[in-house]
Amino acid sequence: MKAGRPVPGAPFLCAVLCALAVCMAGGCGRRAPALTPPPASNGLPRADPGYLQWLERQSMLGRVPELAAQVSGTERLWHNSSTARRVPVLLRAAPNWLALDARVLASGTPLFRALHSARLPERLPALGLEGLFLAPVGEQGDVWTARSAAGGQPRGRAATAAASFMPDPAWGSGEDFARLAEMAEAAGVQTGGELPPAATGLGPDFMLQARQAPRFGGVYAMISVPREAWGDLPEAAEEWDCRPLEPEAVARLADRGLLPPALMRDRLAWAAPSGWAATGEVRGVDGQLRRWVYRHGPAVLRPVLHWQDPGGQARRIFSAASILQTGLEGQTLTGLRFEALMGLDVPPAEGASGGDGSAPDRAALTPGLEALDEAAREIHRYGGWAMQADALPAALAPLVLDGPVDFTRDAATPAAAARALREGDAAPLAAALRAALDAGIEQRRCARGPDAPGGFASGTRGDTAASLALRALGLPARIPAGAGERRALRDACLFLLGWRIGLPGLAFFSPAELAGALPPEGGGDGVTPVWDETPGRAGAAPPMPLAFGALAEQEGDDGSFLRAVSRLLLARKATGLALGELVAVSGGRDGWVATVSSLPEGGMWLVVGNASPRRRALSVPLPRPARSARDAAPDASGRAPRLAAGGRAVEVELDGRQCRHVLLEKQ
Repeated sequence: MKAGRPVPGAPFLCAVLCALAVCMAGGCGRRAPALTPPPASNGLPRADPGYLQWLERQSMLGRVPELAAQVSGTERLWHNSSTARRVPVLLRAAPNWLALDARVLASGTPLFRALHSARLPERLPALGLEGLFLAPVGEQGDVWTARSAAGGQPRGRAATAAASFMPDPAWGSGEDFARLAEMAEAAGVQTGGELPPAATGLGPDFMLQARQAPRFGGVYAMISVPREAWGDLPEAAEEWDCRPLEPEAVARLADRGLLPPALMRDRLAWAAPSGWAATGEVRGVDGQLRRWVYRHGPAVLRPVLHWQDPGGQARRIFSAASILQTGLEGQTLTGLRFEALMGLDVPPAEGASGGDGSAPDRAALTPGLEALDEAAREIHRYGGWAMQADALPAALAPLVLDGPVDFTRDAATPAAAARALREGDAAPLAAALRAALDAGIEQRRCARGPDAPGGFASGTRGDTAASLALRALGLPARIPAGAGERRALRDACLFLLGWRIGLPGLAFFSPAELAGALPPEGGGDGVTPVWDETPGRAGAAPPMPLAFGALAEQEGDDGSFLRAVSRLLLARKATGLALGELVAVSGGRDGWVATVSSLPEGGMWLVVGNASPRRRALSVPLPRPARSARDAAPDASGRAPRLAAGGRAVEVELDGRQCRHVLLEKQ
């Protein structure tokens, strides 16, 4: 094991590797399900037992005993503290991450295998990328439901979510991942991913609970509706023809005492769309037909796990997922998506303070924060780091970081940067940065990345970083032909990424952003090459035009966009900026904004962004005097120009829609 790798100690690692070998030999990795499952019904007046047994083998809860046995009653529970705070260790080892999403990547082979064949982990450190974040990996729920939900509910990327611990076929097998992880270990690259979200896909666990299979009660927040109340439910053509409940139907069921009249979540102005839905008629193991109402997340086919059920089934699922991902697979960073649990409780009779979303209140978020805290402790117990991965309001960051969670996603800053570029106005970005500074948010514990699978989604649906930049420049969403337009596009994209690169904390980047991917002709979703030029999967979305070229081509070109980003990332790692502290925000008027972060070993990192279309010369104030100033990273020729720094100000010249990073040496 190489020095400084932030994983469990050597004795624990050896035990884990042995367990993993046994586990993979016995099918603990991706287990290939039967090609043709038993029929859901064979004419009997009850659910077919063979089909139920097959479903259990595919379910998350069905794998809990197998995974829990890997650590229950063993010394492995005592190798790491569940309350450990080791944020600096990970920030020194892996401040910069490449984020991969199989749904938007074209690959002729399963993705784990393609990454291994391209030897991608070995190529990343030279580019300033020390982490490989793979998510979402779990088998998606849409494979279990042939029909889309009614009422125009979204499908595909917006609607599906993991419904199994097994990797989705687009990623490959557990054995494929093990080979990739071994290569990453040897290259000094950390791996990470996400646990199943609290709003999962509709899959085996949901179906088994609806059939009242033994041991599966209480997994999801769902209630059996008496037959006399079926008239209050929407009509359904079949079992899993799930339909949303209209407010009037919810009110009628609440009058019957079947549903709560209100939830604290209903008062959270920022909460993602959610509600109640109903299944069709489901035949149970006892032969009885039942209809269920259940809580769903952003789409009807995203049922929400029931964290507060006294049986603790949802907690057992997350515990097993942590054992698998952190303990057995050795993934360093684990993302948690528990937004669907925020406010999923009945308010007290006297009301819930802060429930209108105007002020953060821990009680109003029950049981979401408690679930985050407990899951983070579990991840720590197996030697990993926990990251809150949902796009929560910035005002909630202090509450999240007050617990054991190591990092929380900062969605506000990238979105404000996109708005600044689009509108030529830096005031919203400056306001967001000042609010974070005034709130005392520990920036080193923030994680920033793309807010959509293919890159940016700020503004219109389907935007990428490159298409958003072109729109800000007043250019059509196609690869620019002229050198001047290409240079302007490059500067605008560096402006967008600059507020991840130039602030403390974890920074994530997608292949689509680094390649300058644009929406495919005709609109809709598209895919980009993994790294090298590879053929797309059969039936995959169309390829996205790449304004900066394939990453494999850029890798060997010192003048490429990828190399420009990588030089900044290498400087970010060398100076320890990820461990720094945001100390000042200036500007906001006249289209420019600047931040200053102190560095762990002295000196400061200055980021200056000009969102306006005009070139300008700025005198940027500093919180303390600097001896000298130079560009934080060399250019393609290896030069790092010096800037004039006199006392408590530095002189910076910027073209329109440009961002510049300056390293300030302490006096």
